[in-house]
Amino acid sequence: MALVFGAHFSSYTYITPFLLRNANSTMSTITCPLLGFGMIGFALVAMPLSQQSPIGVAVLALVLVLVLVLVLVLVLALALALALVLVLVLALALVRAWGVSLG
Repeated sequence: MALVFGAHFSSYTYITPFLLRNANSTMSTITCPLLGFGMIGFALVAMPLSQQSPIGVAVLALVLVLVLVLVLVLVLALALALALVLVLVLALALVRAWGVSLG
């Protein structure tokens, strides 16, 4: 099972550069095929598990979705904080330049 997960996730290492170079794609156009590839991989792994424990697979899927949402929120919060810091630094630099120019 670990080999299947490892092979699935390591294939992203080769699929993304291949699509970027040979298909003349951008990262935004590659996102959907990679999402589909990930969903197919999850479904192939989850199908045998669902026969043993369908509730366990549902809980696993819920936990994965919650973790992904949490990561997304953290990344967006970090980006917002970085943008705020950059705006404050720019504002301080402009105030400083204004003060220097007016003496």
